Amino acid sequence: MKALISPVPLLVAVIVAAFALSQSSNASLWTGCLLTLPAIVWLVGGRKAPTVLLWILSISWLQIIADVFLADLSGQSILDDPAGPARELALVFSLCAMAVLALGMRSGNLLGRWLFRASRARGETLGLELPAFGINRLILSYLALLAVTQALSSLGHVNPLFLQPIVIVVALKYVIVYLIAITVFESEENYLWLVVVAGLEVLTGVVAYFASYKESIFIILIAMASSRRPLRVRNLVIAAIAFSAVVWMSLVWTAVKRDYRNVMFDMTFSQKLDYMAETYFAGRIDYHQALEQLVNRIGYTKLYARVVEMDEDGSLPRGFNYYEGAIRHILTPRILFPDKPSLDDSRATMRLLGMHIAEGTSIGVGYVAEAHVDFGFPGLLVPIALIGFGLGLCWQYFATRPVPHPLGEAFGVAALFDSFLFAANIDKSLGSFITVWLAFGIILRFGYPAIRFILSPQPDDVALVPGELTNFEASGRPHRRTPS
Repeated sequence: MKALISPVPLLVAVIVAAFALSQSSNASLWTGCLLTLPAIVWLVGGRKAPTVLLWILSISWLQIIADVFLADLSGQSILDDPAGPARELALVFSLCAMAVLALGMRSGNLLGRWLFRASRARGETLGLELPAFGINRLILSYLALLAVTQALSSLGHVNPLFLQPIVIVVALKYVIVYLIAITVFESEENYLWLVVVAGLEVLTGVVAYFASYKESIFIILIAMASSRRPLRVRNLVIAAIAFSAVVWMSLVWTAVKRDYRNVMFDMTFSQKLDYMAETYFAGRIDYHQALEQLVNRIGYTKLYARVVEMDEDGSLPRGFNYYEGAIRHILTPRILFPDKPSLDDSRATMRLLGMHIAEGTSIGVGYVAEAHVDFGFPGLLVPIALIGFGLGLCWQYFATRPVPHPLGEAFGVAALFDSFLFAANIDKSLGSFITVWLAFGIILRFGYPAIRFILSPQPDDVALVPGELTNFEASGRPHRRTPS
């Protein structure tokens, strides 16, 4: 799978795409954006780079180029806009930031490999590099964590003290989702369980206030790309279906989310499902308008362009100290400081740019734009490089724990896959990143024996449903067990 995202195929693809877009109103911007992608992949390590780090960079890159795509949908040139020069600079600065982020990731990855090599050697000595988890126990663990996350989510709306536990428990659920997916892809069996998990995630996520149906699908795709098995047609079909489903659901959600949020609090769970089912299948969605709204929501360089424009004309307010404030926020845990104010992306954006944002909408300028406010350009590249370094170091920390290799990977992917995406503000991103890293480190350090007991197949295990389920023994060889 990684051969498809190595620099050479990407370079060929972007050259072809750049030629195809030569008639675009934004051809020069497209060419620069497309040629930057293989450079970023090469900087992070190419095909040897961890899949989850490639994921972070790819999604951030898509968020950067979305505004160019939106301009083409409208048949307009960004440079013809009165704010065109600032928008162009915002694109260039953002792509530079991603390149530096990739370089930081590679440096952290290399240092972490050296720094944590003792843990890796200890794990190999114990024979823990081989998978030893049963699919039936993974499914039971997933169902238990799904129930806990649903219960905690309702409590989080009542008391902010529950927000951090929710983040950790949801991340643990993603650990199990990754283990289920990698077990299925490695064994090439039990695909039905993967469909069940994806279906449950969609059903519970699509009715939520912020529609958290995409995350587990992304985890599954990352597991597919990380599998050691050769790429097969079935896997490509699964990936294409999953990607198409996420795009379709995102289009529908973009069109209906405002109306749904106004009525959802008076509905039961079954009424929410009925509402969304009717919405998805009634065929009343204007998909062209929804596409424009979705791309406009994904694209984040317009807000950064406003920051650049205000910086150029000297009207950019100073003294926000976003990065210093993020560190202070981490050092004042809510359990010790219960009166600590909740983070509000939209309020911070309105204070910075003087724009109005509708209530119930969360819009931030992103941690790159906040670094521009704090440090200017090119000064912002220093903290961005440090963020990349931390991400690479975090991956190696989990990848080298003295636990079965798939388990270490699962914790690393769950900790990182949505960390520091381009649109995220620094306070939320840094706090969540450090909280999950610390929590996961403690869990693996002291809780691994319990994890192995819970997830490893036992001699008396039986399948959850009639039929054959694959279990991985410590030998690493799959075998079948039929329930008696």
